[in-house]
Amino acid sequence: MLDSSKKCLGWGIALAAVGTIVLTWGTNLYTAVVERMGANAEVGEWAFSFIMTLTRSAAFPMAAALIAAAIIIESLRQVVREAIEARASAQDPSAVEG
Repeated sequence: MLDSSKKCLGWGIALAAVGTIVLTWGTNLYTAVVERMGANAEVGEWAFSFIMTLTRSAAFPMAAALIAAAIIIESLRQVVREAIEARASAQDPSAVEG
């Protein structure tokens, strides 16, 4: 497996895990954080709410895209390898310039 596809797969799995955690316990976490902030922390509450919403809406699509990219990278690597091998075996050694 190539390093780029390993990284894509790892980040995709991590984002899927984070998305699952935020979807499962995000509301409880938000409630706990807001209660500790107090009444005068509107900006902090807004920022935390924005980050939670962004994570909920973006984690799974980004995870799916990264996992798909890893699969495509590996598939294309195999196709290119086979094409290079086929071209090398079909090439006439006398036709090579050099």
